[in-house]
Amino acid sequence: MQFVNKGAFDMATAIKTVGCFSDKKEEDIHTWLRDTTFTARVFGLTEDQTARLICLGLRGPALSWIAMAFERVSELDLAEVTKSLKSRFYSSQKTLATLDGVLNRNNLAT
Repeated sequence: MQFVNKGAFDMATAIKTVGCFSDKKEEDIHTWLRDTTFTARVFGLTEDQTARLICLGLRGPALSWIAMAFERVSELDLAEVTKSLKSRFYSSQKTLATLDGVLNRNNLAT
């Protein structure tokens, strides 16, 4: 009996579990990265495998951007991948909502 490579199986299952990020209006990169890295921990993935999982979970503009940003890099660094994605895809809608909430709170206090 031949067994399937456990690492490959876990990666495929992890991708299905976490879903994809494509920078749609309702998507939040921080939430998606949190969920993805948690899923990777549950599956026992290494930092290298987690960085790969993140890249494999990207679609559309997010995938195109990461491919261009890291095309000359031989190894993916988890910290650099997450930092770059957060910087590039931070939700401007969330920023506006947070700012609006703070301003409304300040107006109520005065």
